[in-house]
Amino acid sequence: MTLCLIVDDTNFNRDVSKGIAEALGMEAMEAENVAQALVFCGDKMPDVIMLDWMMPEVDGIGFLKEFRLMEQGSKTYVILYSAGVIGDNAKETALMAGADAYFMLPIELAKIRETLTKAGIIS
Repeated sequence: MTLCLIVDDTNFNRDVSKGIAEALGMEAMEAENVAQALVFCGDKMPDVIMLDWMMPEVDGIGFLKEFRLMEQGSKTYVILYSAGVIGDNAKETALMAGADAYFMLPIELAKIRETLTKAGIIS
């Protein structure tokens, strides 16, 4: 089964993302901050990460930089998302930092399905 790690400091967003992941047939795990997410990834590398950009302490971009270094050859598909406007070049910044996709909230099931299907992660 495809493993999806949801990294978000907001309970509501984690719940919505978990519902989407499960609706797409993935097993969903949750982390409420970057430290928890890195520990989880050290134990078991997920296939997909749904990641909030704006979090306290370390943001999604900071996580991506650390995470991509620890991957060691495996390729996890990372969806970075944000509730607020990050800037005019948010998508480009996200992709350059190592995200595979970028979305503004609210996340929609159809868009996530389409993105993961195109990537060959789900069918």
